[in-house]
Amino acid sequence: MKAVDKEKAGTNISHDEAVHRLWIQSVDLQQLLGKCIDAVCATVGLSRPQFAMLFVLKFSVKPVRIIDLASNLRQNPNSTSMMVDRMVKQGLVRRVRSTSDRRAVIIKLTNHGNHVAAQSITKAWPMIKTLMSTFPDSEISQFSMILEKFRQRLCDGLKQAGDEIQAEGFFKELDSHKIQKVSTQGSP
Repeated sequence: MKAVDKEKAGTNISHDEAVHRLWIQSVDLQQLLGKCIDAVCATVGLSRPQFAMLFVLKFSVKPVRIIDLASNLRQNPNSTSMMVDRMVKQGLVRRVRSTSDRRAVIIKLTNHGNHVAAQSITKAWPMIKTLMSTFPDSEISQFSMILEKFRQRLCDGLKQAGDEIQAEGFFKELDSHKIQKVSTQGSP
């Protein structure tokens, strides 16, 4: 293999260069995935943050308060509360008093919100499957493990910097049965 070919393959670069390349690719990937998510959201009249909120509400195992939504969406509670206000007006979510703690307000999907969430997830799933179709299961598993380590390290770094962020977050509480239904049947 020529030196140029090795360089293209990433085997003839320093650790710092590899880290820099990975960082650039991560930022680029985030932007590209964001555009894909935006396109899916637009088909059902949602913004990306609204889609994320509906996703959290649809698959959360526990009752979800504003503070929980804010933490899971990595937003501050005021911004999340304003987004909930807009989504209440759109008929997507509703506020309900908790039966176990009368001071707590739980955010729940309305029937319409549940329908829109299911519709957007159903539209997103074929895109996700297509994106992943060229990779063998072993690479998907490996990539998932690497991303989880990376996510955990970022969360740990933010905690050390004093940012209030939950490393576990929403994805530790996902109702995996519902996610499996999406993946095996193509609809929630």
